[in-house]
Amino acid sequence: MTSCSDGGVLGATTGTLGCLQAAEVIKIICGFGDVLSQRLLLLELGFSLLGGRWSSSYIDTARFDGRALFQKYMTAKLIIKYLLSAGIITLVSETVKRSDRAGALLAALPFVSIITLFWVHFESDPAVRGQKTADHMWYIFWYVLPTL
Repeated sequence: MTSCSDGGVLGATTGTLGCLQAAEVIKIICGFGDVLSQRLLLLELGFSLLGGRWSSSYIDTARFDGRALFQKYMTAKLIIKYLLSAGIITLVSETVKRSDRAGALLAALPFVSIITLFWVHFESDPAVRGQKTADHMWYIFWYVLPTL
């Protein structure tokens, strides 16, 4: 059995969530059990993994407006950010399939820093835009330097 530091926790976490979702589907299809419709299931672990407990909280659907949340958080800028990030990852992974060297070169380029600088500059208030961009560049330099 691998430890969490070797195997990670992402697989176990997604597996647990998948089992919970499958159990809810089975309860809905078979028509038995307490379905979590309009409720949020919570696992409270605290400081001890052995002392965790499950609870659920009611969501007031009369006041919950999914469209307003979507419009607030999923703006066009955010969608463009997601598409650019996915495009870069796809570009690097497809390049690696053709040439290990070219893929490594693309992966080594500071794409994330350049794109982040672009978005910081684009989305900042014009009064602080220059200082915000300069501060971000300064921190990038000092955080990258030890990794060289």
